[in-house]
Amino acid sequence: MRGQRLCKYIGLVICLLWITEGVFAQYTVSGGAKEPLLAVDNRIAKFQVYLVYGMENVTITYTSASSAHQWYRYNIRALENERVPSTLQGATSVVSNLTEGYGYFVMEGDSYSTANFVWLIDYSRYPVDIQNLYVMTGTSAPSPCVTFRLGGINQTEPLFYQTPDGIRTLLERRFEVTYQTLEWIEESKRFINVLTIDSVENSRLLERTFAAPLCDTKVEVTGDMFARHFGVEKMASTDLYSASALEVHFEELILSDVEAEGGEFQAPVEIRFTAYANEPVADFYEWKIIRERDTLFTRLGAEIEFTFELSGQYTVTAVVYNRSRTCQSDPYEYTFFVTETQIFIPNVFTPEGSPGINDIFRVTYKSILSFHARVFNRWGTELFQWSDPASGWDGKYRGQYVPAGAYYYIIEYTGTDGKTRKKTGDINVVRSSKF
Repeated sequence: MRGQRLCKYIGLVICLLWITEGVFAQYTVSGGAKEPLLAVDNRIAKFQVYLVYGMENVTITYTSASSAHQWYRYNIRALENERVPSTLQGATSVVSNLTEGYGYFVMEGDSYSTANFVWLIDYSRYPVDIQNLYVMTGTSAPSPCVTFRLGGINQTEPLFYQTPDGIRTLLERRFEVTYQTLEWIEESKRFINVLTIDSVENSRLLERTFAAPLCDTKVEVTGDMFARHFGVEKMASTDLYSASALEVHFEELILSDVEAEGGEFQAPVEIRFTAYANEPVADFYEWKIIRERDTLFTRLGAEIEFTFELSGQYTVTAVVYNRSRTCQSDPYEYTFFVTETQIFIPNVFTPEGSPGINDIFRVTYKSILSFHARVFNRWGTELFQWSDPASGWDGKYRGQYVPAGAYYYIIEYTGTDGKTRKKTGDINVVRSSKF
């Protein structure tokens, strides 16, 4: 796990090999207070950079098929070199008393084409030095609703080496920036804590912006990755940062037993609206319920319920603010229609005649808020009443089917315009001849 984390930490830099023997078989770097580290391994250029921790007893060993070879070193470029004494034992030679900031190589003959080069850096001379780390605020900082930027003093010196052709090259030191944030889990409708890990170059550590955390957290910088290898890694931390950024997810739940058809609902329809946000950073929820162009209600809270009874177009909006009111969520908007009341009353039905086919006296309706129906015979006796518009009269009175004929009904209902209406008329009972 630690190795995987470090590889991610290094990022674009080659995941370093903690071995004393280079890829080039003829060179071996050893010595110093800690195990040397191969930091650059460029096979095409036949060039390596080794970091050592202190120059004491640092040596480079070279093994060749021939004992006829000579050591050289360079400071600017390989063509401007000087000889270096070595100790020869058969085909193996060793150079010692090495100087940091030089490149070393062996020549066999007069051609550079077969030479491999090793550059040495004494890492102990360039310690990590990060002080007074803080999260930048104020006019010079990015918006805390989206990102944040680290401030502080970074006196960690860059590492340079010279390629054999004389190009001064930066060996970038990388640091691990970590802080807590939240991640939304859609399946369970909740946020969970996660650790954000980012790898940052030394030169951009106090310049780069990071995604704003969704919870209060300290920001820690550890490194660099070379220091981790040598066991001298350092850590700097900010004070607890008070998060401002918001992440909000909205949900609508239809509580009534109705179905939406093309964005239309039959009244009455009860809907629950819920906003899921990264509390306690988010602490103020404002909802508006708008009918046509008029705002009916403004309500507060993470969750609201409302029964829509009147016909028309509705828009439900919401916005969430953080605790300091400096950040707000993207506006939420949910638009739908509540249809107008419709009712159709039949004038005939056939109880007992064809089971399941027109054997119940019931209305066909749409968007009724309240309903009450009564049926009477010619002498004014009430035979049946009901309040569920989906129900109806089966043609019975006191358990027996009534005779064929005309019966009188009174139906009162309230529509989506809020008005109560009354309809009266006759319903004809038709009986089959076999009854």
